[in-house]
Amino acid sequence: GSFTRCTRLALRERGRERRSMADLAVVVERLAAIFTECDRDGNGTVNKRELIRACRSNPEIAEFWGLPSMVQQENGRDAMEHYFQEIDDDVDQQITWTEFLSYHLEYASETQ
Repeated sequence: GSFTRCTRLALRERGRERRSMADLAVVVERLAAIFTECDRDGNGTVNKRELIRACRSNPEIAEFWGLPSMVQQENGRDAMEHYFQEIDDDVDQQITWTEFLSYHLEYASETQ
């Protein structure tokens, strides 16, 4: 009857939640790997110099950030500045893990 139908719907929804939590875990893991790759000195923040170096040494990082691998004055600098301003909530010229994660999770939720 209706109890069985409600139970099935609840179980189906719980399965969706588990899948979305698993998907979220994969996304967070990937974001953590990217952040760690960019945080060259391991201090928990990414500054512009570190970002440029990471893009130069790893084309996948450059692609993730939507930047050319050779960020220079005329090539990708404006895009990098814009991206930094979008993420750097406290405007300290560094991106923390928290700023990076919250930006990308918010961006991901807006694009779904």
